[in-house]
Amino acid sequence: MKRVLGTALGLTIILGLLLSGVSCSNDSAEFTVSSLSITPEEPEEGETVTIEVRIRNSGSAEGTYTAELKINNSEVETKQVTLSAGKSKKVFFTVTEDAPGTYNVKVDELTGTFEVKPAPAQSVSDYVDEIGRIMASYSHALQLDTNSINDASELFEKEQTDLAFYIWGEGATAHAEETKRTRDQWDAITPPKEFADCHACLSDALMEQEQGARLLASTASAHSTEGIVIAVEARIDANEHMTECAQEISRIRDELGF
Repeated sequence: MKRVLGTALGLTIILGLLLSGVSCSNDSAEFTVSSLSITPEEPEEGETVTIEVRIRNSGSAEGTYTAELKINNSEVETKQVTLSAGKSKKVFFTVTEDAPGTYNVKVDELTGTFEVKPAPAQSVSDYVDEIGRIMASYSHALQLDTNSINDASELFEKEQTDLAFYIWGEGATAHAEETKRTRDQWDAITPPKEFADCHACLSDALMEQEQGARLLASTASAHSTEGIVIAVEARIDANEHMTECAQEISRIRDELGF
């Protein structure tokens, strides 16, 4: 009986030692986030901002960490990084903000800020040269569109209506895309303060041009004669608006001696 008890006790000790070798293993990953960096801290409107942190696995096992970027308390992006024990890695985020102001950054418990500054206005000389280049290109596209409208009108009078609608539609669609491209270029310029109002005026006129062109394209597709008339009248109004804005820009340019 003593031998049985002794054997049982011995087995219990051995089993306990074996099991303790398994159950006492506390290998796990533990992550820390440090070294928050924001570059640049004072970007201009539309300039890319790079946000950098270092993530370290200070635990004893490999693991995966999800880094979360918040801007003004709203989640913007998450990134996962897998690290072996004792290893670290830099994680980068990029953001772009178009509105001036202060933006609060948070990654894990680290916080920082960056302040978006208004883009500097161009010099009057550079501005005049730039808008001249843009509008010279657009004037050529506008003339091509006018020609297509005239060609289609002549075909319509000859009762070649299907071909007329086709030319109206194709020309108007092409012009709408060209107008959008021109307006995007125009709006990307920050004008000198002397031109701020008339610059915004011409941007609005370009938007009216695009809307009129898209209306003409849709009514041509629907073979709507009444719609064509309305669309062409809208284009005429937009042209008059553009002329008024352009004349104001020319007046200010002349007053400044450019």
